[in-house]
Amino acid sequence: MAAADVGSRQSTAEAGDRRHRSRPRESITWVKIAESLEKRNDNACRQRWVNVLDPSIVKGPFTRQEEEILLREHIIHGEAKPEKTEGQIEATLSLYRSKKAKAGKQLEDARSKAAKAEKQLEEEEAGDDPPLPPQIDPPLQPPQFVLPLKARMKMDHMEIGRNPPAPAADPPSPAGKIPLQGKETNNS
Repeated sequence: MAAADVGSRQSTAEAGDRRHRSRPRESITWVKIAESLEKRNDNACRQRWVNVLDPSIVKGPFTRQEEEILLREHIIHGEAKPEKTEGQIEATLSLYRSKKAKAGKQLEDARSKAAKAEKQLEEEEAGDDPPLPPQIDPPLQPPQFVLPLKARMKMDHMEIGRNPPAPAADPPSPAGKIPLQGKETNNS
């Protein structure tokens, strides 16, 4: 469809006025009205009148009171309300049903969470804790690690704040004498 065709298919205020003046009376049908308009069929003319141009249509959102009446009357009479179109009624009912379903699901989720929390609290209060393992006589002691003697001595001195004693060295040779093949020499 070219851009010119799109513009010609759009309804203008003038075309709406022509349709309004062509409002069906006893002898006028939607087919005759469509013939007087270019590129429109009878169904398009009727839909435009019913959904947009009819001055008895109240545009805007439904009020709370209208929603309650709509729901009550919809059950009895179906989708017919003089000042609202079928599309408006269907959309409002669909929206209301989805909101109600969502609210019901949220309420159900909240109730199930509350029931789970209450059940858990009851279990805790009832003392249904898992049984403890049997006691062993005598109670087990953790294994003890025994440090070697040098490490224990070092730790003892660290606790008191002194330096550990130097490790015992081999005793010095007597008076600096070094034995050489059976002879004693004095190196001092």
